[in-house]
Amino acid sequence: LDRRLAETFPDLRIEVVNVSMAAISSYTLLDFTDEILAQKPDLLIIYAGHNEFYGAMGVGSMESLGRNPAVARVFLRLGRYRLFLLMREFAGGIRKTTTRAVHGATEDDPTATLMARIVAEQTIPLDSPLYHKGKEQFRRNLTAILEKSQRAGVPVLVSELVSNVRDQKPFVSEKTGSHPPAGAVYAQAQMLEQAGQIEAARSAFYRAKDLDALRFRATEEFNAILHEVAQAKQIPVIRMKYYFEQASRNGLIGDLLMSDHLHPNVTGYFLMAEAFYRTMRQYGAIIDTWPQDEPRPLAEMMKGWGVTALDTVYAELGIRYLKGGWPFQPMAGPNRSLDDYVPGNPVESMALEAVTRPDLSIEAAHLELAELYQKQGDPARALEEYKALCHMIPFETLFHERAAQILISEKRFEEAIPYLESSLRVRETYFAQKWIGQLLLAQADFYRALPHLERAVRIQGPDEQLLYNLARAYLAVSRIKSAESIVSRLAALNPESRYLPALQAYHAESKVNIERIDVLLKEAHGYLGNGNLRKAEYLLLEAVRIQDNRTAHEWLSRIYIDKKDAGKAAAHYEKSLYYTPEDPERLYQMAVLYSRIGRPFKARELLFRLEEVHPRFEDPFQLKRLL
Repeated sequence: LDRRLAETFPDLRIEVVNVSMAAISSYTLLDFTDEILAQKPDLLIIYAGHNEFYGAMGVGSMESLGRNPAVARVFLRLGRYRLFLLMREFAGGIRKTTTRAVHGATEDDPTATLMARIVAEQTIPLDSPLYHKGKEQFRRNLTAILEKSQRAGVPVLVSELVSNVRDQKPFVSEKTGSHPPAGAVYAQAQMLEQAGQIEAARSAFYRAKDLDALRFRATEEFNAILHEVAQAKQIPVIRMKYYFEQASRNGLIGDLLMSDHLHPNVTGYFLMAEAFYRTMRQYGAIIDTWPQDEPRPLAEMMKGWGVTALDTVYAELGIRYLKGGWPFQPMAGPNRSLDDYVPGNPVESMALEAVTRPDLSIEAAHLELAELYQKQGDPARALEEYKALCHMIPFETLFHERAAQILISEKRFEEAIPYLESSLRVRETYFAQKWIGQLLLAQADFYRALPHLERAVRIQGPDEQLLYNLARAYLAVSRIKSAESIVSRLAALNPESRYLPALQAYHAESKVNIERIDVLLKEAHGYLGNGNLRKAEYLLLEAVRIQDNRTAHEWLSRIYIDKKDAGKAAAHYEKSLYYTPEDPERLYQMAVLYSRIGRPFKARELLFRLEEVHPRFEDPFQLKRLL
């Protein structure tokens, strides 16, 4: 989702913050809400409801206070006080000590999965009193969350819930009251699908899931609650079921998109993000006017994503371990599902360690593997691990810079720049500024290169190679005096510098070019006076080809404004603005051009800059109001 938004709005920095965590109910979401709203987000996306029975404080959880809403709310408020937390830990210690004294062992099986540890009520039949308590708890807390958000003026999207209905048989099948056993309904659904009766099969699969008395998967009544509460609050609902059913065989959600009973696999998570994105676009979330261009196809986005063999094996082992325990297997002794796994290569060994060692995270495993590949002289595989880390921990500059170093060493300069730019969005470093400047300079993109080279000099001071490149860039855009100043600094730093002769040659060539450009500009000025824009345009483009200069770009922008070609006018005006970045008239004209070519965010950015530099500057076109 973050990448989709970055591609859609390249002029904006949009941050997607995931505040989800394992095994929490809507009580925890409600408790988080005030802190989240205090950050003043532009949008909340809520996907919740599966953990309402067994998540923390759920009505069927080992940590349940959820059967009494008033007590649960008091508990959450007290949780903000240190004394209460100390007392809770003390009480928990007494409970564990008592368990050891009575049973001669700890209360928890260390090999048990989180699913096995959190469940208190293994059987919660459909329409039972406990089931209805869970439903009402969800409705009440969701309503409270939406009301808080609306009072804070923060828009919300709520999503339907999806789960594995086709390939996950019910965990607990019991006949209760007028309801048949879930297992029998599931078997009937399978037969209906085999007979080609897809609609009847779909209804039966969902019915079997809802009848499953082990409440790990939300029933369809929870989706109904989501719709009812959202409709009452006039909040859009993300049609997640539609997206998943459209991508599933026979429209039945199963292992094709799910890794277990309710968690999507890689493809499923991409699809989930796509549903979020499409709904945001549909309702104009964050930004009122979205670009009309269709985004890249989802299949194309998935190519080259930061997923390596380590992630694949790690996920397979994690799922194997999950399904080796309760409720996928009977609760009979420790989970031994990984005991007979024999790694066949370093990737599999690292993945196994990441799954079984509490002190080795998957991120640390990626880093260890990347460094191992570099030591072995395999930069291509090291790069893939760093790419994965860039996706996993986007706010750590180290991984972006290491990926860029590998790409630079392989002369893949265009691929290196985005990693360096991502690094700069997190934190400014000398390495990133210097290398972006040098790589852009190598591509003859002088105007983009110069600010980076200038910042690098300010951060770390004089460096021969850096000064040489900065002087070259100044000469390339006809800033002769600035270049001469840098050459003097370089000579003072090292009178014998090997870069000085080259700069002197560039300097002499630049002076000759300026003389040729002056002739072309005089001739172009005459044609402009006579109204011969075509001739003037030709001469000015020739002047720019010889050497960049402000006058040629400024006159070209005026020609293209007269020709009503706002795109070309903006491109040239941008370059002329570089020479006088604080000129209010130029800043405003650039903002007008940005608004004409459909870049309102850049236009607003310049207006804000104009307000800072010249707070009394008038807005004759009422651009600020229009934008």
